Amino acid sequence: MIDVVTYRQTESLARQSGLSWRAMQAQLPHVFNSSGFPVKVDAVGELKMLVDTMQENRFEPYMRELGGLSDAEMDVFVAALGAYMRWYAGLFGGGMLTVPLSTMLAHYALYRKISRFGQYGRILEVGPGCGYLSFYLQGDERVTSYCQVEVTESFYLLQSLLNHHLYGEGFADHAKTSLDLKNTELLTPSLLSGLYDSEQSAVLDYRPSPRCEHFPWWRLGDLLDRQFDVITSNANFNEMSEPAFITYATLFSRILAPEGIVLAQCLGGGPLPVERIVRVFESLGFAVLMLTDAVAGNPLTVKNFILVKEGHPSFAAQPRPLQQLPQMASEYWLYNMFDRSQGGVMRSRDEVLSAVQVALSGG
Repeated sequence: MIDVVTYRQTESLARQSGLSWRAMQAQLPHVFNSSGFPVKVDAVGELKMLVDTMQENRFEPYMRELGGLSDAEMDVFVAALGAYMRWYAGLFGGGMLTVPLSTMLAHYALYRKISRFGQYGRILEVGPGCGYLSFYLQGDERVTSYCQVEVTESFYLLQSLLNHHLYGEGFADHAKTSLDLKNTELLTPSLLSGLYDSEQSAVLDYRPSPRCEHFPWWRLGDLLDRQFDVITSNANFNEMSEPAFITYATLFSRILAPEGIVLAQCLGGGPLPVERIVRVFESLGFAVLMLTDAVAGNPLTVKNFILVKEGHPSFAAQPRPLQQLPQMASEYWLYNMFDRSQGGVMRSRDEVLSAVQVALSGG
């Protein structure tokens, strides 16, 4: 399990091996740094202040966007909140715990869009924030590979702790490093022979296949040999520096599967213009299928942005360059991703809290 000291030691080794300070500087969370966000922490306990952030006051808007929750959807949402409560209590202790209603519902809205896309077995998320998409993906057997990339130390640590809890041995944290002590001659069994009376420990080679993988910014290149059905990056694109954004957009153009999508639930609150974001993607062979804050007359909580690249069945019919905003392509599968709940009921905060309390008590 990663900790503050290990993360910083490994990041320092990465910086020592870097050739360009500008390339490394571009990866920094500039908007966070300028806004006073706690980018770094000195203890795990400080992460408590991040468990319900970035989605403040959005519970009701997301509930309206979803068209309420059906009974089955309510069960999924309550189960995720119950799992969160158990994780939080195990990590930070019990008591009057923060319940991230808005944040968890925002991630459910994202999960529902992804799960309505035909093929979503391989998912990459860039900038997962609190990381609560994991609560929904971990229990979805259709998801065979879920990878995350994070540049912010505090969020990285929070995500890692959560993924370790949810995925166990199926989680691989690539911010860790190994000294490979089996090659250190001083510690070989032959030199220790006769010094101690204890028997030599038995060993077995066991390397479980990860279902969830976590990448820090300095391991971004490890993704170049992967392919993903869905790449999602939410509230990030215009908060990146322009060099960082171009880096990620270029990466997406190489690792998105031919029939995959790039999905952003919110572009972020930074200074990079939307028009520039669109033009960079178009220059890399993408077409914009969606960039709007309403679907079929129903308002969305935030602007949603969906792209496909050349080779996707919906690519050829889209105007390039994009001529006007908002944009919503006439594709059935696209509208299906945003279709409101069948049998949805508008749930209140109190109703959800009561259901979580019952679930925690074994009811």
